[in-house]
This record gives sequence, C-alpha cells and structure tokens, in this order.
Amino acid sequence: MPLIPVQPIGTQTAGAFVDGERNGHRFGEFQIREIPKYPPSPKGEQLRSLRLQIPYSLRQAANLLGIGVVQLSGLERGTHTYTKSEEWDRAFDALRRFILPKP
Repeated sequence: MPLIPVQPIGTQTAGAFVDGERNGHRFGEFQIREIPKYPPSPKGEQLRSLRLQIPYSLRQAANLLGIGVVQLSGLERGTHTYTKSEEWDRAFDALRRFILPKP
C-alpha cells in the first residue's frame, strides 16, 4: 500500500528538544521552532483511535499493517496518506479485528 506525502498548509510555532554540539560537547536544549503545519486528517485520527483501543504500540500496529513505524506515525499525524480510500478501509479493518468487546 503506497503512501504519499501530504503538503503542509503553513507553519506553526512549537517547542522541541534539539540536540547539538558546542566545543566538542554534545548537549540538548529546549527551543521554540517553526515547524510544518498539516491539514487535519480525520482518517488518521480514526486510525490512531482504533490502534489505542486494541491497545497496540505504534510498532505492533505497523507490523500488523505491513508498514513501517514512521509511515504509521505519518498516517496518524496527517503528514502522509494512502493513495486510495480502499487502502484506508483495509487498515481500519485490520485493526478492528483485534478490538476486544467490553465486558
């Protein structure tokens, strides 16, 4: 199931921990950065919701879907999408099979 990148719709300000090096010493610090902003992804949010109902880690769900962790994260966050709606349906169905009924 090929994934395609989604184009950002702008930028947003966010905090991030950034690794660096000064005078031969590695360090990490919190910085405010401009990062890409992506359009909302209702299907990605639904996929994440299903994954959390199982509950599977990103790695476990990615293995189940036959994709990488980075690709699943991208689907959930809206930075990537499937090329066809049938591919979304297959992913939803694969996760739904593992949801246990509530007692």
